[in-house]
Amino acid sequence: MADRADERLWKLVGNDERDPPIISKRNLKSIESELEAYQSKFKGGRPRSVRDRIDRLKESIDILTAEKEEKKKNND
Repeated sequence: MADRADERLWKLVGNDERDPPIISKRNLKSIESELEAYQSKFKGGRPRSVRDRIDRLKESIDILTAEKEEKKKNND
């Protein structure tokens, strides 16, 4: 059983191995713009929920970038 943080991350990056699969996948550009908005809005002290969201967004960017590089490598 996955925890809530993993499910929220999977909503950003998708997870086909899940039963039922989570197919909602956001594009990298929209995730980067949301991250930038959070970072510019909350410059000083941030509530825990915002810190967690920023961490999830950064992790999803890493995952999507790795997937993109892997796909590019497989096509070459």
